Amino acid sequence: MKTKNKYLCGALAVGVTGCLYLSQCSEFRHKETNKKQPETEMISKQDSTSVDSTKIKEEQKLIGYSMIDAFRHGVTKSVTEYVEKVPYDVDTVDCAGQDNEIIQYAYYNDDNGHIVVCYIRPDTISIPCLSGDDKQQIVRLADYLNSLMDKRKAHESGHQSSCPNKNIGKNINVSDKTERSIFEYNTTAEETALICYHDELRGRFFEFLYTREQFKENNDSIIMELEYPWYKDAFDRGYINPYSSDPKDQLKEQVFCMRNVKKDFEQGDINAYAEYVIERTNEHAAFDEEKGSEYVEALDFDHTYIWDGQLVNLNFFTNGTIPDFKLPPEIKLAAEEKEDIDAYHKYEEQEELRRKAEAENDSIIRSDTARNDTTITSIPVSYYKSYSR
Repeated sequence: MKTKNKYLCGALAVGVTGCLYLSQCSEFRHKETNKKQPETEMISKQDSTSVDSTKIKEEQKLIGYSMIDAFRHGVTKSVTEYVEKVPYDVDTVDCAGQDNEIIQYAYYNDDNGHIVVCYIRPDTISIPCLSGDDKQQIVRLADYLNSLMDKRKAHESGHQSSCPNKNIGKNINVSDKTERSIFEYNTTAEETALICYHDELRGRFFEFLYTREQFKENNDSIIMELEYPWYKDAFDRGYINPYSSDPKDQLKEQVFCMRNVKKDFEQGDINAYAEYVIERTNEHAAFDEEKGSEYVEALDFDHTYIWDGQLVNLNFFTNGTIPDFKLPPEIKLAAEEKEDIDAYHKYEEQEELRRKAEAENDSIIRSDTARNDTTITSIPVSYYKSYSR
């Protein structure tokens, strides 16, 4: 159940190594900003000076499309083209460079189908007595974050393409939108928790594919060096060949890349997602046992990408090629509690139906009895007289 329409998908904790990405479709990201976070209180300062969304070009047709549908209907042929066409707005966010300061730099707004990326404005005024070196460091940090805006947009495009809003969009027939949101598949609570991690992995892999396309276009592996050194190393020593048309070489590279992007996620900030995963799992519809699990189908959809101009299914998880995520104990416990609650609600619904059925049956019996009584009491007296003879 979606209770909010603005989904925060990216944030940076200044003074803490790494970036905190928050996957989409959860009320968790909209709780009060002054709520204390675990261990430390993170301070957020934002100036919402959003660009008018009416400036979005009319010919952009990606609102409401999943990437699969956009490819099938000829709207886009590459990840880069998808990222360039996806509707987006720009917010301005101040950054003062304080330790543990939270900077929101991207999110997906499901209400209008737009991605919002944030321009980081260096704030060298709000903190008194800053030295010249400190101010320069804040400016350099803001410049660096702003240089990554296209990659952050690519990341959010991955989320947008897995959670399309089929009810909005110009120049698109609703009948063309065949793909469900990743969170609309019938899955158990534990499977839903796993999907939360896979959807975040999708955003990161989308960002990787965007960077890989820039590398191939420029024929320069240095482009991969900063964020994906393992890719540059494998390319330089000939372990992978992104220019090969041999299906075996392509599959080898695909498995290698998915495994390493997942590894970066697991060795990075994956633990920061525990509260979000629990929130999102609790929001999910109860599992329909009669329908059966759609976990495989969900991952098939979530991990289908445009790779070198072709749609490819990179779900290497449900067939065991790459180990699936392992849920931490607190999330497994939360999933079990969710399933217990769903089972209790199902029992209550069945009991209510049973009580209604019994009440209707009793009503029918009473009605039949009343009719029989009326028939007996209405027999003419002459009948008894004639019978007595």
